[in-house]
Amino acid sequence: MKVNAATTKVIEEKTEQLRRFTAAIVKTARHFADNQEVWTNAITKRRTKLDRKDAAILWNGFKPSWAVNGVMNLEQYKKATEFYYQTASL
Repeated sequence: MKVNAATTKVIEEKTEQLRRFTAAIVKTARHFADNQEVWTNAITKRRTKLDRKDAAILWNGFKPSWAVNGVMNLEQYKKATEFYYQTASL
């Protein structure tokens, strides 16, 4: 899971920029999740040593973790909650 953090000052002073950033991340995740070829092109352009066939395989693995719904996945939260309640505190 990816987490972005901001100070209270940034949240208060840059609300619109944070809203646009969040919207861009969600839209990009949705676009990549729906378009394997687009993601493969983007990742192999950035990671030139990565073979296109390997990148296409990786897309299948990454697809479920993209923030297509702003990382709001009730089933994942339920599983995480159950895990934490069943696991001893460190």
